[in-house]
Amino acid sequence: MSLESLNIDVCCLSETRIQDSGEVLQIRSPYVASKSLFYVRLSGDPVASSSGLAGV
Repeated sequence: MSLESLNIDVCCLSETRIQDSGEVLQIRSPYVASKSLFYVRLSGDPVASSSGLAGV
C-alpha cells in the first residue's frame, strides 16, 4: 500500500532517522481499514507548517 494508491498527493517524500522538535502528522485514508496509518514529520517554521508550507 502506498500514498499514491490511496490517492494522496505527495510531491517529495524521503525517510530520515533525524529526530527533531517538528510536528508529526497522522494521515488516515477513509478508503482503507482504520488501522492503515501514515505518519509525516514536519520540520521548520511552526507558523509556515500551520499554513501547509513547511518542508517534510
